[in-house]
Amino acid sequence: MLILASLSGIQDFLFDIREAGGGQARSLRHRSFRIQLMAEALALRLLEAAGLPYDRLVFCAAAKVCIDAADVAASAVHRLRQTAAHLERQLLEQTHGRLRLAVVVQEPGRDLAATFD
Repeated sequence: MLILASLSGIQDFLFDIREAGGGQARSLRHRSFRIQLMAEALALRLLEAAGLPYDRLVFCAAAKVCIDAADVAASAVHRLRQTAAHLERQLLEQTHGRLRLAVVVQEPGRDLAATFD
């Protein structure tokens, strides 16, 4: 099983800075770093919800997260979905809806193709 997560709305969030007054480069670096930290924090929260160690993180880059969750119990899937919903609410409140979160959790024992039949 894989857990995939993606932050969307990055371009709007990143480039929504004022043009006058200077400091645009610093603002861009700050927002880019902030997005990187959000993705890392998201990965850590999902790992914690699944009860997995950090070495199960396949990658965390470009505001995308992939976690190898091959042996996660079915009870952890419910916790993962609750955590994802909580993180979505936090992003909504903190970024005023500019950043959004999409998380896909495939339940153990189900074929991905069968999910969409």
